[in-house]
Amino acid sequence: MIGFFIIFTLIITLMHYICFLQSFTLSNLFLKLLPLLLSSLLMFLLSFTRQYNGFGATYLHILAHNWLGFIFLWFCFSMLYILLKICRLNLPVFLPLIIAVVLTLLATWTAFKEPLIKQIEIASPKIKRPLLLAQISDTHLGKNITPKRLEKALKEMSAYKPDLIVFTGDIFEEQENMQPYIDLIKNLKAPCGKYVISGNHEYYGGLAQNRELFKQAGLIDLDNKTTETCGLIINGVSDMPDMNFLNNLKPQKEFNILLQHQPNFFKELSPNIDLMLSGHTHAGQIWPFNYLVALRYKYLSGLYKHGESNLYVNPGTFYWGPSMRLFTHNEITLIKLNEK
Repeated sequence: MIGFFIIFTLIITLMHYICFLQSFTLSNLFLKLLPLLLSSLLMFLLSFTRQYNGFGATYLHILAHNWLGFIFLWFCFSMLYILLKICRLNLPVFLPLIIAVVLTLLATWTAFKEPLIKQIEIASPKIKRPLLLAQISDTHLGKNITPKRLEKALKEMSAYKPDLIVFTGDIFEEQENMQPYIDLIKNLKAPCGKYVISGNHEYYGGLAQNRELFKQAGLIDLDNKTTETCGLIINGVSDMPDMNFLNNLKPQKEFNILLQHQPNFFKELSPNIDLMLSGHTHAGQIWPFNYLVALRYKYLSGLYKHGESNLYVNPGTFYWGPSMRLFTHNEITLIKLNEK
């Protein structure tokens, strides 16, 4: 953990220096030290706001993480500017900074918009009666997301009266002061049940503690378990998957759903499942970071098909880290399961 912190600090410091050197003339000692001072302050705030829950904690948290997002964008356009300069294309020296500021404001505005209610339809002869399934994923509830924002999003979703609600991991980002969020989730109505699986952040925050939060919120934990409801079979796997559980999945007469936080093994599992629901990728969250995420995950966001099986990757009901979304969106997915 200490090694990661040191490497991350060095990367952040280097990014600050590249950005400042590209845009400014560091003509005196103060200006030469300024990138180091700013990167040190950023690292302090990122660490401090993880633990601090007092006055202004939300605003400090957003400031620190959005600063990180801003530096990422400034760095990307600074590198592009340097490449264009090598190609002898002369542009205004402040252009990368101006673009980064504009895109940061746009990304912050997009992130604070309510989740898009996206509706898709999947038909199968295995489905005996129409059902509406709601998928929520990657809410990362904590300082970034106020209870009021969650309440508004859940109210809009509940207006569609889903039969079944599934939470595909990374639900609670923190363990303290979660009662308002717990109450909102507990009050959700779904006649076919409310189910949850763990994501990677459940492990980071403590799996036992997060499972207790799931229980308090009235969610049925399906990590490495199978259940039947309303003519459906629902399988869940933990973020550190039990490969024996996955390898033992078999085709079923009933419509067979798999909840898996990370969109892995879809092609291999597709003969044995009818629908896989995942999240984790956030669709890259902040362009152009999505190109890096796509190198790791073949299935980045949206609906995919292999044979008769379907995969839907939710881009995140909210976001993680920076309160920023650039050319991506928050989403709650409504999946209409129809007879074929």
